[in-house]
Amino acid sequence: MKLKDQLISDYETQHDPYPDGECLSNKRVINVTDSYRLHVTVSPTIPQGHYHLKIESQWLGAKDPDGLQTRYQVTLSKKNLLDLTETILETTR
Repeated sequence: MKLKDQLISDYETQHDPYPDGECLSNKRVINVTDSYRLHVTVSPTIPQGHYHLKIESQWLGAKDPDGLQTRYQVTLSKKNLLDLTETILETTR
């Protein structure tokens, strides 16, 4: 199984997308430097089989160090999200 497939598979097995009508999301923090972070959130959306990807940045030296700035967000089908993930992985090899 490719890494991109494993990332989505892990997410789907760890989260029931709509327990009691609520949508769970998977958020990860990437520490770029000691003072700069990226927050990546993936949430299932409607229609079923689509996901919302949101990337936010956080600068700890800012006036509001807890504030997040949205850098990119998109809703994609599972296939397109996997294609995006594969493209990112291929360009970093």
